[in-house]
Amino acid sequence: MIRLSDEADMIRIDYQSQIEKLLGTEWEFMRDWGGKLVGACVRIAALIHAGTVQREPGAVVRLPVSGETMSAAVKIVEFLAANAEAVYKVMGASESYEDAKYLWRRITESGKSELSKRDLFNLCKGKFRTVDQMQPSFQILIERGFVREEERKTGGRPTKKVTINPMATNGGPA
Repeated sequence: MIRLSDEADMIRIDYQSQIEKLLGTEWEFMRDWGGKLVGACVRIAALIHAGTVQREPGAVVRLPVSGETMSAAVKIVEFLAANAEAVYKVMGASESYEDAKYLWRRITESGKSELSKRDLFNLCKGKFRTVDQMQPSFQILIERGFVREEERKTGGRPTKKVTINPMATNGGPA
């Protein structure tokens, strides 16, 4: 069994507090990964400790992990966390792009040159639970010039119309 020194344990506690704050805010989208980060940090510290004191027989279990070693492990984990955050963001963007391709297929399969946003949502009801959930993918189609959204007065509540770019119906998002 490898133990932490008091200094190393304080560093772990402080780092755990920082991570818990991030999991409730900026890292909410990667809670599963971030929730395991402090444990990974302690394991990395244990490996550094073992590699550092291995020359002395029995020192790995006899000597506690130092604060310096725990600080080094935190630096390594912070590097890994920055990379994980970037990957999670790319994965989210990739998912929106795949959803945009799905939306585009549904639009072109409708054969219409214009439809209401509600009609578009109804075409995709199995994929998206709400219009808000559909919006990031829909925004990709707008930004790429495949569709245009405009609000029209109807006498009552205005409706949002989706106009399909006729030049885009041959291709679409690849």
